[in-house]
Amino acid sequence: MQSALQQTIADLEVVIVGDGATDSARITANQLCTNPRVRFIDSPKGERHGELHRHAVLQNVTADIVCYLADDDLWLPSHVETMIALLADADFATTVPLRFEPDGRWLLPADYSLECSRAMVAETIVNLTPLSCAAHTMAFYRDLPVGWSPAPTNMPTDHHMWKKFLSSDKCRAVTGSMPTVWNFPKPFRKEWSEEQRCRELELWFSRLTNPRILAEFEEQKFTIAIRSGARQEAQAVHALRHESAHWSQRAHDLQQQNEALQQQNELLQRQAQELQTVCDAWQNSSEVLQSVCQNWERVVQDYEKSAVWRLRTAIVRMPLLATMLRPIARLTARCASSPEDN
Repeated sequence: MQSALQQTIADLEVVIVGDGATDSARITANQLCTNPRVRFIDSPKGERHGELHRHAVLQNVTADIVCYLADDDLWLPSHVETMIALLADADFATTVPLRFEPDGRWLLPADYSLECSRAMVAETIVNLTPLSCAAHTMAFYRDLPVGWSPAPTNMPTDHHMWKKFLSSDKCRAVTGSMPTVWNFPKPFRKEWSEEQRCRELELWFSRLTNPRILAEFEEQKFTIAIRSGARQEAQAVHALRHESAHWSQRAHDLQQQNEALQQQNELLQRQAQELQTVCDAWQNSSEVLQSVCQNWERVVQDYEKSAVWRLRTAIVRMPLLATMLRPIARLTARCASSPEDN
């Protein structure tokens, strides 16, 4: 808390968001409220890490930007000033965290002006930005469909919130090049007692307030920034290689699909040729049948024009004569069938 109150920006309101605070934590928070810039919101234990308490606090914020500070991290004096500058032309900003392991320190840079960094946060559960390293404008926060809300059990709370910013195409995100936060992650100190954690923070805060040590750190910032830039460049190269491999695989898959389509096209062409052959055969058969029908039609026409056909037609039209000729025709037929009787 003292690192927040010792910022180069004096016009700063500090809100302590309680999430089921213990009695000792409540006493300490109330003591800090003797400073007129400090407020303590004492809330019962909420779901996960009390994300809804944070959202409730932000509903009544009048400031233009909001920065966050975890209870186990330290801000360098220029942190808020740096974040204000970054957010002058952005909606979401982060600074490079200088993470301290129990046996050393290391960087975890993520440049959110790079698509690869944004995609890693938006599409995975990898958290590149600790809570204390992020800040945003209240204008963009109010435009989000959902603000702070309980995160899934397999996802860090702050990462769940950053995804909401970085998943928006309208979000202008930037990352500073200099570390302004000293981060002491809990996962590296799972076996530590609360007293050990407090002693570690007190030790580093004493160094943070030591002008000589702070000056030495300021001199090292350039080297740290170079290492940060180199790591960011390596991250970008890795992302490009990954993207290149993805598109190479995609091209290979498309080539295979193209070959399969070509084979299918050749098969369809053969089937079309066979079908055309059948159609041609049917066409020829149809022409032959039509020619036969035409021949039979001419034969019938010729027969109808013959004298025999005309005589038959005339007889059929004379009922009396037809009646007289029928017995003669039957008798003639019997005689023709029995010549030996004659």
